[in-house]
Amino acid sequence: RWLVEQLDRRELEAVLAHELAHLARRDPLTRWLGRLLRDATAYLPGAWYAFHVLEMDEELEADALAVEVTRRPLALASALGKVWHGALAAPPLSLADLPGYAGISSAVLLEERLGRLLDGRARRSRTLPGRLLAGVSLLSVGELAPRLLAASASALPLMCSMRLL
Repeated sequence: RWLVEQLDRRELEAVLAHELAHLARRDPLTRWLGRLLRDATAYLPGAWYAFHVLEMDEELEADALAVEVTRRPLALASALGKVWHGALAAPPLSLADLPGYAGISSAVLLEERLGRLLDGRARRSRTLPGRLLAGVSLLSVGELAPRLLAASASALPLMCSMRLL
């Protein structure tokens, strides 16, 4: 309801195009699989980094696709600014509920997104570097993950008997 009351028609169009871009790109499935792999290998710092890169890539690519469809980068930039400003003014809204919130470096991501939109750099990547980096990082731990999980599972009874957990 807040979005409909605060954003004009072009901004709403841009936000809708952005969200539809996520669906067209199958980002919810990709993010779900990324979370699954990240959580299975949570003890490896590279898994967290790869997931963060994946999230950033998804947002930037959805922005670019929305701009490609609407031809209105400033409308999307304006909508992003209004949503973030509104969230700061209304504490009940959590950061995780914000469009474009992608974890730890959300302010950095917002700055990057706004910069690309305002400078006309919101173009779709043909190489998808974020997905490639994330995929390679997660696959590189894929071979090691089952062995480490098995070792962790076999150590759990010992740790419990020693009252370490």
